[in-house]
Amino acid sequence: MKAELRAANRIPTLSLSLFWLFSGPAGVGAADILEQATALLQDGRRAEALSLYSTWLDRNPADPGADQILRLAAPLTDSPSEAAAWIAARRPLLRDPGARFRAGVDLAGLYELTGELEAAILVWQDILSERPENSEALLRMGRLQLVTGRTEEARDTVGSLSGRELSGDDKYRLTLLAADTDSALGREDRAEASLRTLLEESRRRKDPGVASRLWFLYSRDDNVTAARDMERYLQDVFSLTPEALVVAGRGQPWPSPALILSGIPGARVPDPVLVQVGSFGRRENAETLADEVRAAGFEVDIRNTGDAYRVVVRSREDVESTLESLRSAGYPGFRLYP
Repeated sequence: MKAELRAANRIPTLSLSLFWLFSGPAGVGAADILEQATALLQDGRRAEALSLYSTWLDRNPADPGADQILRLAAPLTDSPSEAAAWIAARRPLLRDPGARFRAGVDLAGLYELTGELEAAILVWQDILSERPENSEALLRMGRLQLVTGRTEEARDTVGSLSGRELSGDDKYRLTLLAADTDSALGREDRAEASLRTLLEESRRRKDPGVASRLWFLYSRDDNVTAARDMERYLQDVFSLTPEALVVAGRGQPWPSPALILSGIPGARVPDPVLVQVGSFGRRENAETLADEVRAAGFEVDIRNTGDAYRVVVRSREDVESTLESLRSAGYPGFRLYP
């Protein structure tokens, strides 16, 4: 079919576009439109292929294959953000529930990829309005609620999943989400208990996330003995060093956004610049420096690595700008991350 299309007089781009526009593409199936667009793409006519897809979607919103065309057309835009906007504008027009659901999953994933987490939450909520029992949507929405500070909503989402029949993988993800939520709510004992139930399974899965969470939890609570035990466990089982853990924490309160989003493939949060300005054996000395640096206008955390208290500055500026700002304020430091 493709060879025939390309050989048949090499129809000019404008003529081909007008043919589809005025010949009534509502009667053309998704498979046929795919053939035509493929021919255009092979000729390097990206914009024309996108226009062809758009015209077909506008006239065939009830077609069960509409989400397939959406999925193929979106990458022809210039960026992930434009792809998300393109799908968002057309998804409400889809009349087939399955197509609308699949397009929604794609759209939420794009929002997660580009860091538009609030928009992703709205999409998951819309999906759940039609499919309230969908555990994947609930699990992903719960993580996004937690990382955007909607802790109470995340707790409710966890509660709505409790007691359901879930697959082994979803049970694992739910327990992690419950632990992260409990930690954010200050319920460290419950968070620790949940994480402990997953420790052996996480080893089988080769997932250091559970042990890392326990290490952060013990370090934050100054439980030095337990933190060191978990540190040795991470080194023995996963070959992770204390330095790697500090970098992974990105200087943010546990659970950090990076950890919370670890259950969402492709999701990201903007990575901060992490600069260490001091390291002390006694916490009170670290707190004294942290207070001084904080008073100078910097965002400061104290990280307990088990053998030292590190005073760490976080910034969204580039590394050199952060270091220069600190030097100007009288606090020389060195880059820890990225």
